[in-house]
Amino acid sequence: MATEPAAFDGLLLRAIDEALNSLGKSVGQAIYFHIENTFGINRTQIPENLQAFQEALEKIFGAGARLIEVQIIKNLHVMTGNSLVMKRSEFEFIKYVDAAKQSYLRNAPQRTVESQPCTLSFLSVFTVSVSKH
Repeated sequence: MATEPAAFDGLLLRAIDEALNSLGKSVGQAIYFHIENTFGINRTQIPENLQAFQEALEKIFGAGARLIEVQIIKNLHVMTGNSLVMKRSEFEFIKYVDAAKQSYLRNAPQRTVESQPCTLSFLSVFTVSVSKH
């Protein structure tokens, strides 16, 4: 079972994936390729190199990086269930991610298997319902 910090890092990577892939899957892959080859940051290294990742986005997209950061934060908010208070004039990507992580870790004891979101396919629901009869 993953530790809570590792679980948060996984959610962060999924939030980043969704934000970059919202530009198009091949665009997301190209961005990861560029970040790794130009800035030396592999996708899996992003959580521990968040500042460098943010700087890479800013060098690639300029002011447009802020829009990607906002989308990452929105995705992370949905995935963690943390309250989202974001004033654009005070928006700081790194600080928000750190605050989301701290909140996620603080609430770890309250999370149970029943309260964590899960995705079920129709087949798994059907299989469960058939096995109970």
